[in-house]
Amino acid sequence: MPRFVTRSIHQSSPFAGYNNTISATLEATVQLAGADGAWLMLSRLNFGGQGRESGLDVGDGNNSASTFVSLFGDSANSFCLPLAPGIGLKSGAAGWAMYSASKKVVHLYVCSDKVLDARRPFVISFALTNPLQSQSSSDIVVNAGAEADRSSVAHFSIPFSRLENQGQALHGVVNATDPVRVIRSTFHFATISQSNFYATELNTLSVYFTTSVSLACEAADVCHSITVRGLFGGEVRSSFVALIGDETVLERLCRSSLGDGRGTGAWDAGAHRLTVWVCPNKTIEAWEHITFKFTVMNAAAAQGAPEIVMAAAGPVPFEEVIVSKPGVDFLGVAGGTDPLKIVAPQFSVRNVGQTMPFAGVPNLIVLTLQVCRTRSSRLFIPYPTPSTLHPTPYTLHPTPYTLHPTPNTLHPTPYTLHPTP
Repeated sequence: MPRFVTRSIHQSSPFAGYNNTISATLEATVQLAGADGAWLMLSRLNFGGQGRESGLDVGDGNNSASTFVSLFGDSANSFCLPLAPGIGLKSGAAGWAMYSASKKVVHLYVCSDKVLDARRPFVISFALTNPLQSQSSSDIVVNAGAEADRSSVAHFSIPFSRLENQGQALHGVVNATDPVRVIRSTFHFATISQSNFYATELNTLSVYFTTSVSLACEAADVCHSITVRGLFGGEVRSSFVALIGDETVLERLCRSSLGDGRGTGAWDAGAHRLTVWVCPNKTIEAWEHITFKFTVMNAAAAQGAPEIVMAAAGPVPFEEVIVSKPGVDFLGVAGGTDPLKIVAPQFSVRNVGQTMPFAGVPNLIVLTLQVCRTRSSRLFIPYPTPSTLHPTPYTLHPTPYTLHPTPNTLHPTPYTLHPTP
């Protein structure tokens, strides 16, 4: 029975939105001759629409659109586009296949003057663009046949067979070479908090993040960098910043791709940006929890926490993210731990009043203060104190006093003050 005795497949890149080379290695027990109308089909290639950048859209006669994909490798010129009016100038062109997004298949037709020998492995390679969203790998299947006269021995069909996956890891991504496995390379978690919100004082910013892929530095021109930008309100009077944290983290972070300033970052005052590079021959593993801190001087003017962005650049393409904020109240200030929220201390409410305007009578001074719109406090200051009015102690009550017409040597009027409940 005709079948494929060798059938494997792998991809070059699992990263969303990037070009991905699919390579399938096949070996059949029968020859595939173009003169007999031989063809191949790879199915379950869930790459979605490819647009027009990889070829022209043509109808395949089944109410679906196909896109031309260029083949490469030793066997590329063994396959041709079919001779069909709808294909236009590429009709019969060698080194091309047809991809149908709706059917998730790639059709390959052996050129009329070519033969793929039995029991001889060949490789089919082509590039497609990965979808923008993450997805799991699929079991890719292959089938083949020859459209020769059914009465001819050259007519045959090879049933669907599952292609084996290599299951290799890339940049810390498990099974990254499995076909149509797609992940978004980004910061899975990124947040920054601060230690001090007061204007013109030192403030330690704490950065926490994890990534979905590894960040590495194998050579100076292929090192990953991490950028924290939008740090408005933070001032550093130098071109670099000392990092604070665990030594196992700091030894992997430098202020240049050349490995300069291990444990420091590069500061761009004009752009309000901190950049650190992974040091040469070091790696930040995928899903590793990374923490480091650095100190800035808060600006003099009060402000809300700015929008801060984390991004990465290097051999693996990265999606930037907006850093999350703790949103935790601190010392009575709402969101006081949010990065670079700055408060200039002042009394936002300051009122004073009294309870008694009459001379020689105890008076209660009421002072109301509110600091930077935190909780209001009322301060009661009795004046004068009881001991200065009378030679003997008595109790003050916050209720009205009654004047009684009895003589008293302490007052120029024939009245004395007695506290009544």
